[in-house]
Amino acid sequence: MTTFASDGTTQTDPGADLSQEPGETPTDEPTQPEPGATADPGADIIDPEVVDADTLPALRDTTDTTDITDVPVPAPAPAKWVHPDGWAYDWVEFKGDKLAIRIPKGAALVGLEFSRFRGEEAQEQAFGRFIARHVSDETFDRILDRMGDPDDEDYGTTTLGELAGLLGKIAGERLAKDAKALEEAKNGRARKGNS
Repeated sequence: MTTFASDGTTQTDPGADLSQEPGETPTDEPTQPEPGATADPGADIIDPEVVDADTLPALRDTTDTTDITDVPVPAPAPAKWVHPDGWAYDWVEFKGDKLAIRIPKGAALVGLEFSRFRGEEAQEQAFGRFIARHVSDETFDRILDRMGDPDDEDYGTTTLGELAGLLGKIAGERLAKDAKALEEAKNGRARKGNS
């Protein structure tokens, strides 16, 4: 069997019989010498020596750690987060991420505003639903991930409020634009009717 190195060259199989020439077939001769026989009749046989472990020199004194220094290992730079494809609504750049959002309708903004009259728990629930309904699941997971990252300086305790404020601003701008377009359409029809 041929073994290839990582550079494509062939390597010798460590278990191969190197006494054979390439192309020869193995013989049925025993590879182990018979008991009492030496592999090389002219070789000297050396008896093993018993050595006391206390007399051996130490290779390294493991109690001395003055040569060991703590080298800080920098944290790897986080990979740029990319939302999966398939979002059919809107996008917003927010704190370095491109988040998948839905622009809130005016009713959602009014409902969020009026939730404050129902108490703190109802307001928190309404706020949580507002965020969850106006960002994709992947975006919501990304926000929570960054909020939980102790090394992320951009996300803090006010981040969700900032995002909700941004969604409200975008919604307000869109509502104003739609109202203006509706007014222009009404005025255009009125002029056509008077001509």
